[in-house]
Formats: sequence, C-alpha cells, structure tokens
Amino acid sequence: LWMKQLLSDAPSSNALLASNLILLGTWPAILLPTHWASLLMAAGFTLHLLIDPPWAQGRLPKWYRRLRLILSTSAIALLTLTALIGFGRVI
Repeated sequence: LWMKQLLSDAPSSNALLASNLILLGTWPAILLPTHWASLLMAAGFTLHLLIDPPWAQGRLPKWYRRLRLILSTSAIALLTLTALIGFGRVI
C-alpha cells in the first residue's frame, strides 16, 4: 500500500496515512502478552487486506495476487488461532 502510493503519479495522502497508522497501531504488540499481541496483529493484517486488496490490483500478475491472498489469510488464521489458544478457547 505504501510503496504503491510512493510510486504513483498522484499519491493519495489518505492511503499513505492509513498504511503508516496500521503499522503504528500494531507496535503495542511488543509489550502485550502473546495472545493479545496475536489478536492485535491479526487485526492489523485484516485491516491491511481490506484497505489494499490484492485481487483489485490489476497491474500485478495473477500469481502474485493469489500468493498475497493466501499468505495474508494464513497469517490472519494462525495469529487468530494463537490468540484463541492463549485465551484458553482452543486445545
């Protein structure tokens, strides 16, 4: 999201701000217990995926869009699972 805006002829200040706010919003995860940190990072990945959907970027190859979607959803799922285990909801 950030790099796409930097390389754009007419960058959107809202997209640049959003990309940095997502990153800054997940920094507190360093200080949190693992289950809360995992939940916060899963929320950050989800928000980023919603703001910058890989399937909407027609300029990128299809293999990259598919890879990005698979990796992002896998990271979200694993972080959510980690949070659920930490909360004692799973296993």
